[in-house]
Amino acid sequence: MKLKNMKLKNQKTAIAIATALAAVAGTSQAAFTTMIGNSDWATGTWDNGDPNAAGDAVIGTNIVGTANVDITGWSGSLTMNSNSQLRMTSKSLGYGTITGATSISMATGSLIYTNSNGTLNAPSILLTGNATWESVDDWSTLNFANISGPHTMTFISRNGKKMRLTTSNSFSEFISIPVDRTCCLIEADTEKNLVLPRIAPVAS
Repeated sequence: MKLKNMKLKNQKTAIAIATALAAVAGTSQAAFTTMIGNSDWATGTWDNGDPNAAGDAVIGTNIVGTANVDITGWSGSLTMNSNSQLRMTSKSLGYGTITGATSISMATGSLIYTNSNGTLNAPSILLTGNATWESVDDWSTLNFANISGPHTMTFISRNGKKMRLTTSNSFSEFISIPVDRTCCLIEADTEKNLVLPRIAPVAS
């Protein structure tokens, strides 16, 4: 009788553990939401609900997303799939998609487009393919944390833009494409942070 009760108890424990693991797995899967149609972040076509509720955000392959409204409170990873874009054309709105990101992953052909005033701090970036960051604002600063991945980051910027590498980096190549007058200043906090850039000619 005792042996039978022990077996039953063990079975109940195993079921409870399996249920808990399934719940955790379900929560993990639910943490990702993907933009599946060209739209704005706040009112977008997401396959698993608003990122503010779901957590980690993915801009789908070939999708162009915008973020031109106030975005506060979001925190999660941002993944840019192949040939996707995230465009912020406002001087002050939408940048919670960058400052709220715990990390950014950029695939081949992906683009982040910003137009912010003052200083914008980007989180660590993992390059899973050659990607581009275009900054169209004048006389402002973009601070990059660690950039990693065996690929190329292209930085397109305008007049007086300053780009700073604030930690050591391990990506393959940095290409700077200035398109207006005195652009741009590239700084590194320490010598080991600097990846020697290839500077392209000023666009006509």
